[in-house]
Amino acid sequence: MRRSSPDSTSGRSPDSPDRHVHLTARSGSRDPRRHRFDAVVAAFVAACRAEVLSERTIEFYLEGLNAYRTFAGADDHDLTLADVDLDIARAWLADFVERGRKPATVAARARALRVFSHWIVTEDYVRTDPLAKLKVPTIPRTIVETFTTDQMRDLLAAAPAPLAITLRIFLDTGVRLNEATGLRNSDVGDGQLLILGKGDDERSVPYGRTLDAALRRYLTRERPNSLTRPGDPLLLGRDGRPLTDDAIYQGMRRLGEQLRMTGVRVSPHTCRHTFAITFMRNRGNVYALQKILGHTDLAMVRRYAELAEGDVKAEHAFASPLDHLASGVDEREAALRPPAIGGTAPAGRAGTAADGPRTSGPRRRRWPSSSSRPYGGSRAG
Repeated sequence: MRRSSPDSTSGRSPDSPDRHVHLTARSGSRDPRRHRFDAVVAAFVAACRAEVLSERTIEFYLEGLNAYRTFAGADDHDLTLADVDLDIARAWLADFVERGRKPATVAARARALRVFSHWIVTEDYVRTDPLAKLKVPTIPRTIVETFTTDQMRDLLAAAPAPLAITLRIFLDTGVRLNEATGLRNSDVGDGQLLILGKGDDERSVPYGRTLDAALRRYLTRERPNSLTRPGDPLLLGRDGRPLTDDAIYQGMRRLGEQLRMTGVRVSPHTCRHTFAITFMRNRGNVYALQKILGHTDLAMVRRYAELAEGDVKAEHAFASPLDHLASGVDEREAALRPPAIGGTAPAGRAGTAADGPRTSGPRRRRWPSSSSRPYGGSRAG
């Protein structure tokens, strides 16, 4: 394992279960009233660390458990496992909904509590799962608007140096915000980034020649002359200190306001969606996309594929066999036309948004295999 993911912070009251807690001995009773909630949460956290779960995952669980603890009345009395109750849990989730929290937030809190309630059964604290009937809310499928080609150009042209290289990394690799700020100097080279993802899983993410040239320029001319060791952070601000998640997020927000962009959220997550949709529109392989994005299954990748399916209609409009017969178009001419997506619109047909950016000449594959990649950067540091 190369290194640990950076911890996220969450607001907790001074007496709430902490990440560094003292365990109390467990009694042999499975009476929930005899087990203090805080002590069992401490044991749960210790078990998570023993299973080598990431600190980010543990923080996710603790945020949910602390929120439940407050709602269940921890300020009024010492909670026990008897307070892990189905009616209280449902009222807690309903309170989130009434306060206008997003469905994804409500579902995340419910999942954290369900994991904990299942664990106390497997560890013999209680006989049955008190939250077995608690349903995790369904998250509605929403379409995240992505950047157009012109918007991407405007963002890159207006971004200051520290943010510009970060945007280029986002748009050409689709990495997450915390994955970008976790990059080290030694993680760059040979046409790929070494990414530390969720669960401390490492993966190699390829990048193109344009980003390769930008990284070389950044490392040799634009980057402050500090933190130059291989294990030092790659992305630095103008003051020579590492860029934080919040600095990048707020910098992108201000950049969007400066450019008066509407209809799309200027954020790292939008860059990730833009990368994925553009990758699929440019005939990228769905399994390659899964590996690049670091998803453990194809569920999310299928969503990107479905969103890119709007291009299929444009392809059929040109390639329809019956339309070709009716118009008398020679099949050989149809076969020689440039690709509709990522290429020049055919003569006699106006280009559409689905066609992607117009370029001349044949389309080149964006993601060659590592064995045939014609470019590569020297490893920094």
